[in-house]
This record gives sequence, structure tokens and C-alpha cells, in this order.
Amino acid sequence: MSRFFFESALNVSANPRTTREKEPPAGANQGCRAGCSARTIGAADASEGIRVTRRRFIRISGVSAVILSALGLSGIVRAYLSVGPVETAPIRFVLGAPADFPQGSVTLKEGVFVLRDSEGVFAVKAVCSHLGCRIQWNAGEAVFDCPCHGSRYDRRGGYLSGPARKPLTPVHLTRNDAGQLVADLSRKAGAERRIREG
Repeated sequence: MSRFFFESALNVSANPRTTREKEPPAGANQGCRAGCSARTIGAADASEGIRVTRRRFIRISGVSAVILSALGLSGIVRAYLSVGPVETAPIRFVLGAPADFPQGSVTLKEGVFVLRDSEGVFAVKAVCSHLGCRIQWNAGEAVFDCPCHGSRYDRRGGYLSGPARKPLTPVHLTRNDAGQLVADLSRKAGAERRIREG
């Protein structure tokens, strides 16, 4: 009999937490009608901590996604606005003799288009009046096209469509002593900008 009590005492002293885990702490059952234990309450606290951490992770992920999207959008806008301006040309240069430009011709020289119609020879800058892209001559439709944003101009440089809203810039033309056409980009072309032969 004494041996039984002695072994029971040893078991209790060696494992003091076993009894405590089985019994809920004082006041634990007051807020738990279903008879939950301290272990259940601890698990609920742990899951609540995980939920907060997950919420914070989702919030950080959302903010990061917004920032990355903004950076990507700014890259697209930057690419849209990078227009590749026309190479720097001399301010004053010789284009050639008027006879080099026959009736109806459109010739690109030194960053300007030289044209001849029934009224004479004239020139316009090969630069879109929108954001400075180099324009191209579309011989099939007899118009100037901007490959960057779609502006279009007639064969005299007048605005047709697109975001430009302004005509092409006319180039001031004169003749030198040899009778050749000279473009002067430093001077504004007047209303009458054609060079007539004779």
C-alpha cells in the first residue's frame, strides 16, 4: 500500500504539467460555453496572429503591385513620348539648282523636304509639328505621314489629321550667286515661300 502511494507521488512530481494542461485556468470557462480548454484558446490566439500577418502580407503585395504598375505605365508613356528627333542639320545649306527638282517631285535633303508644284519650288522641315518625329512622304496617297503618332499633312505641308493640329514648318529659301537654292533655318519663311525660275 505504501509502495503504491510512493509511486503515485513520484509520477505527479515528475509530470506536474500534465494535471495543469487537463484543467482549464481559472476564469477560462466563463467566456467559453462549450467547455473549451486552454489549449483551444491558445490555438485561437495563434490563428489570429497568422491572420494579421497574412493581411499585412496581402497589403504589402497590393502596394508593391500598384508601384510596379505605375513604373511600367511610366515606361510605356516614356516610350510613347520618345520621338527620336531629326538629326541636327546645319542652319544654312545649299539644296541644289532649281532644275534638280522637277514638277511634282518631293525630295528629302538635309532634314527638309524640297517640293515643286505649278507655283515654284518650296521646302518644309521634315519634322512633325506635334512632338518632333521625322515625317515620311507617302507617295501612294500624296501625303506626309508621322510614324510616331499618326499625324498627316498634305503635299504643301498643311495639317490634315492627327494630334499635331499645326502645319509643317516652312523653310526660308533663297538663291546664291550661282543660282542654287539655299535653305536658311534661322529665318522664318514668309507667306510667299516659293522660288520661281526666271
